Amino acid sequence: MSITQEYNLPAGPSVNAEDVRIISKLLRTDLELGDKGGTSSAERMMVFSLIRMLAPTSVLEVGVSGGFLTCWIAAALERGRKGKLTSVDNWSGVGGIAKTDAVAAARLEKHGLRHRVEFVTADSHKYLPNLPADSYDVVIIDGDHTADGATADVREAMRIAANGVVLVHDTWLSPVVRKACEDHGGFFADGHCGYWLWNARQKEKE
Repeated sequence: MSITQEYNLPAGPSVNAEDVRIISKLLRTDLELGDKGGTSSAERMMVFSLIRMLAPTSVLEVGVSGGFLTCWIAAALERGRKGKLTSVDNWSGVGGIAKTDAVAAARLEKHGLRHRVEFVTADSHKYLPNLPADSYDVVIIDGDHTADGATADVREAMRIAANGVVLVHDTWLSPVVRKACEDHGGFFADGHCGYWLWNARQKEKE
């Protein structure tokens, strides 16, 4: 059973030989540039595949840092020849990886993907509440790992993607983040890496 079937997601294009070629290139670049991102290669491949299958027109990412996952999302959108990624970070340099969007932008430029991404320098707790409801197809959260912060980000993500899909990272490593997700239902994609997935279509299925 595929992840789209397991979580009642709309299935778009399946991953093919050209996607495999792009994934191989992304993996090589990650190693060349120093792979110190917070997501694993397996998690990036899962998100790439999911974006390809969902074929969204709008994706919101909260928590960018070095831009590893950012590049994979943009590559998946580029393969579908549509879609824009908005990447939000306050660039506090948590973990010492990045303090501006320059590192992430350089990674995107290397792959010719800069045009797919708009960077926003902002605190998610101030930025997200000002976004309209149901304004993004997919929201991906890897931001504040405090109890209040994670809960606020998850709650806002579900509102912003009211008819879409929400992914939250670090549900394996952070009990705080996992608890924030548990409080809002959804599903833990532990079999597919450390993400929590909330899907508006699942409510229809139930």
